[in-house]
Amino acid sequence: MILQSKAGCYLTEAADVSIEKRHFVNTVSISTAADVQKWREVTEEEKEKMLQQGTIFDLDQLSGEYLDKVDTLLATIPARINEKLLPAADALKHQSYYPEWGDENAPMGKEVDAGYRLRHGGKLYEVRQPHTLQEQWEPGAEGVESIYELLQSDYEEHPQEHEGTLEDPIPYEGNQVLEEGKYYEQNGIIYLCTRNSVNPMTHTLAELVGQYVEEVEKEGITDDKGDSEIVPETTESS
Repeated sequence: MILQSKAGCYLTEAADVSIEKRHFVNTVSISTAADVQKWREVTEEEKEKMLQQGTIFDLDQLSGEYLDKVDTLLATIPARINEKLLPAADALKHQSYYPEWGDENAPMGKEVDAGYRLRHGGKLYEVRQPHTLQEQWEPGAEGVESIYELLQSDYEEHPQEHEGTLEDPIPYEGNQVLEEGKYYEQNGIIYLCTRNSVNPMTHTLAELVGQYVEEVEKEGITDDKGDSEIVPETTESS
């Protein structure tokens, strides 16, 4: 009997075996139906993760000294992570490694350059221009749009993010750059951006109606086949 994985997947041992003894194959010859339980299917991403874990973590090396080295590495990352500019998607995925605004790695009085990233209020921000960290310039606060920008993924490079269409509007949380032609959603209301903001905006979208956005209503229109399609209707502001 031949056991075969789906396209883009691999078969690997279901048992907990070391990375040196683990196999990743597309087909396996088995003798009985019971042998099926000895294998499980994993994706390419799962395979790479298992390989990385097997390479990075060696159980034979586990000791107090080994764990001390791990602690040192984890403590060093926030202090040095800004030495390399990671893609936005990677930075957002691992934002817990970035320094927190006001902590020992990003204290008040620290000089930061454009591109420096830090966390505040559970969000990740990128510095837009060199300055000295000060309490009155709090990331995400009104009036600091020229200093900090809320970090977001690039929608074209990462299509799994919101596309900014009427069907998939971009969630707006403030301190974001608005792009003309994109749809944004805040408090259950959808808005169409009519003008590039260039700088991040901290006002609510409702406050920007008539300047940068227009409120949009969804109207379901039924065609001859009985299907419903979404048609945008822009609400005129008074």
